[in-house]
Amino acid sequence: MKVFKNFNAGSPYTMELEDKIIEDLGNSYVQGLTLLGGEPFLNTQVAIQLVERVRKEFGDKKDIWVYSGYTYEQLLRSSEDKKRSYWIFVMYW
Repeated sequence: MKVFKNFNAGSPYTMELEDKIIEDLGNSYVQGLTLLGGEPFLNTQVAIQLVERVRKEFGDKKDIWVYSGYTYEQLLRSSEDKKRSYWIFVMYW
């Protein structure tokens, strides 16, 4: 059987990586941040932390987009962290 997805690929999320994301967002030609791939609402603690830091550092000067497979209704019926993250992203758009 051939495996098409290596779930061990990639790098762990660290403060150094978050600092690099913030540094990159500081460039004037970078319009904002897009969270996608996999499912951002399955890792809400990291997503919330990053979005809150982007807003702390840049206010509303950077766009934040999230692409999700969840519908609004599904998020409202989800765990508290998914509900919280949804409202954070909506509020920041």
